[in-house]
Amino acid sequence: MRELWSERVHLAKEELTQDIDRVMSENEAWMEQLQHPQPDLTRVQEELQSLKSHLVARDQEYVHK
Repeated sequence: MRELWSERVHLAKEELTQDIDRVMSENEAWMEQLQHPQPDLTRVQEELQSLKSHLVARDQEYVHK
């Protein structure tokens, strides 16, 4: 009986260790993502539109010179 109990404790400890490793790994990935956030697509589109408008205006200036 004691052997069976010891085996159960060992398996539970193994499972807990795996869970802790998994959570720590997920936490590291999450922290990495926070340090390097993905740009907001709307903001990127607005910046591209602004750049396009600027380039079109600049081209118009050259055409009129």
